[in-house]
Amino acid sequence: KNGVLAELAAAQARPPVPAEANTAPFAHITATGRFRPGAEAFLGLEVRGPTLGGALLAVLEREGAPPLLVERGWAPFEGGAIERPEGPVTVTGYARFPERRGP
Repeated sequence: KNGVLAELAAAQARPPVPAEANTAPFAHITATGRFRPGAEAFLGLEVRGPTLGGALLAVLEREGAPPLLVERGWAPFEGGAIERPEGPVTVTGYARFPERRGP
């Protein structure tokens, strides 16, 4: 765990680099594209005040590059407005690759 925290701290100290297929895990990255309409899902549950919500995941389509799965942050399940930009957006975050499935 300490190794991962050290990698994150080092990434935070560097400016973001363009997201590429061979980006190092936990690299500070930036990417531009459009969110795919209807390609959203919630991950987890969290109550904020009286409102139930979770982490909103969305697919960012990029021209000439593979899509990225972007965690957009906490959003309410019901009764709240979620901003869904229709045009190009630029996101900045940290690369994390899927874990390999075990037996």
